[in-house]
Amino acid sequence: IVMDESRAHILVLIKQKGPAFLLGKDNFPGGKLEEGEIPSSAAIREVLEETNVRIAPDAIALLKSKAENGNTLHTFVATVPFDELKRAQTMETEPVRISTVKNALAHWALHPDSAAPDVPVLVQYALNTLDNDVLNMPSPNQP
Repeated sequence: IVMDESRAHILVLIKQKGPAFLLGKDNFPGGKLEEGEIPSSAAIREVLEETNVRIAPDAIALLKSKAENGNTLHTFVATVPFDELKRAQTMETEPVRISTVKNALAHWALHPDSAAPDVPVLVQYALNTLDNDVLNMPSPNQP
């Protein structure tokens, strides 16, 4: 999850590949670890590859991890200056959109099928976590 530092804007991808239940839905950048890569570095790399947005290593924090289908899914939250967020562009196949957090949450509430199932909950959780200043805590770096 990538937001500007004021937490007013959020970066969203519209899924064009992956499981059928996600196609055409709002989601976040993501991908797989490369050989020897740590999860936070993979998140930073994936955001750059998919959106052209650069995240500083000290501006990302682990939000949650969960086991899924024999893999561990890590969800990170990152904040970037608004000028950096404005650099977002479609770099691969999935269109990129910047929205206000308020409008995105309202849209997902009215149209729950427009987002991946956990997107609205994760955004609200990220906002609550950021309120607790999670970015001053070290991010786990286990592979």
